[in-house]
Amino acid sequence: NQGALESFKHALAGAREAGDQRLIGLVLAFMVVNTTRLGDQETAATLALEALSLLDLIEEEDTRARILTNVAVYYTECGDIGKGAELYQRQIELTRHMGNRFGEALGLGNLGYIYLQLGLFEEGRKALEQASQITEDLEARRNHAYNMLNLGLAQWRAGDPIAGRKCIEEHACSEFAATQDLFGLGASNYYLGLCREAAGDHAAAMNAYHDARDALNEINVHGMAMDALAGLVRCEFEQGNIDQASAHTDELWAFLRKEGSHGMEFPLMAYLACGRMSETCGKDGDAKAALKMGYDELMTRAEKISDKDWRKSFLENIPEHRRLVEAKDRWAGETTLDK
Repeated sequence: NQGALESFKHALAGAREAGDQRLIGLVLAFMVVNTTRLGDQETAATLALEALSLLDLIEEEDTRARILTNVAVYYTECGDIGKGAELYQRQIELTRHMGNRFGEALGLGNLGYIYLQLGLFEEGRKALEQASQITEDLEARRNHAYNMLNLGLAQWRAGDPIAGRKCIEEHACSEFAATQDLFGLGASNYYLGLCREAAGDHAAAMNAYHDARDALNEINVHGMAMDALAGLVRCEFEQGNIDQASAHTDELWAFLRKEGSHGMEFPLMAYLACGRMSETCGKDGDAKAALKMGYDELMTRAEKISDKDWRKSFLENIPEHRRLVEAKDRWAGETTLDK
């Protein structure tokens, strides 16, 4: 990402000098993804707004679709998932109008993932299945692997972690290993950790979380590496390794206080893990602070979702979101935090 970003900066300078609005918008959209992946949310936000402002000046539908796809990455990862969903819906309409099946599959896969983040698990599964069928038909192996990876996540969310693990292992891990896609490998191992943890196999989950963290840190995707660290906190706790869980919590809590949730996929699970472990270790101040930060972030993200049904689903259908709402009185000091 860093190397790509430097190249795109030169491309953007040339496009601006030439006054080529199509190329300016396209390069800006690529840079949105790079800066988002590198954790530079402020720059990504500025680039995203400029790219969107150029849409009406660009006639080529394929360029407009690509801009919508890439800019949606920023909104999804910064917590404005309602905006991300809207952009992907527009992208799907464009690609269907063009007859671009690959582009349609890309949009459906991304939209399916956002539906999972909104707590719309059935809608997410259906969109991902549609995307997977198209990419399989087109023999688009990399994209098919990512769709199957997210389909495994959908099965985890639906309460079937065994099916989720099988889906990821059989259809994603081997492809990412063959192509040395370190981001795909990191995400696959993280999702495998979630599935194994949900199935009660905490030792295997820890192995997956360690592998995920190593792969993600290697490519400077430190936010998602912290997601994996939160998984280690939970699993060490479940196995009674309180000292190790506490050490991991100290590192995780330091990151959250300094960086916030930038770049994390499931930060609210991390706030809950910090809250539980801090309370276990008698650090009631840190426990309350972690729960309050998690609750405040949950509410901030919910407020960005303009569709009231989506917002209701976001707050009520996702387990860690319900727990943070229930924990509101706990960080106020009225009760203790349960498991």
